[in-house]
Amino acid sequence: MGQCLRRFARLCVRKRLEKPPLKIKPATDVQAALTVIGRRIEGPGGVDLANVSIPKAYLVGADLNGAILSGAHLSLAILFDANLSNADLDRADLSGAILGNVVGANLPGAILSGANLIDANLVGAYLSGANLSGAHLSGANLSGAYLTDANLRGADLSGAILTGAELTQTQLDDACGDTDTKLPEGLKPPKPCPVPPPRVP
Repeated sequence: MGQCLRRFARLCVRKRLEKPPLKIKPATDVQAALTVIGRRIEGPGGVDLANVSIPKAYLVGADLNGAILSGAHLSLAILFDANLSNADLDRADLSGAILGNVVGANLPGAILSGANLIDANLVGAYLSGANLSGAHLSGANLSGAYLTDANLRGADLSGAILTGAELTQTQLDDACGDTDTKLPEGLKPPKPCPVPPPRVP
């Protein structure tokens, strides 16, 4: 049944959203399928929603442990208390997504390399061992996040809020940021991010 629901969500999204506008919610039937997928219990098979476009998806408390969400468009999604342990979010767009709250999203070991997490709410998120290499975290709120052993190589922390976060100077030295990057006490700012080359008309 889970495989049918995943296939249904994928087909509906593809049919209805050939060129998805950024500010729409998923259709009611797609959201219903996503809710069932998120409530699944552990068993054979897994969740494969690679490259789907489901902006503003409501996945509060969803169990997406080990899910394949690479290249997924999840901007403005609400993922409070979602379990994304070992999920593959490589190149996923989570810009403006809400992943944290009092408990925080559970993302240990998640693959977020190159992910768009601009302005994402990751307050208190558990990102221990996550791969955030090359992730775009500018303006993201990571206050109180657990970043122990997370890979921040090449991550853009410009304007990110990291107050109260658990991370090391070595991790910051692998990332880049700017003067607006807010850090825990005692840590030095990361190097400035490279300025992108101007566009040629």
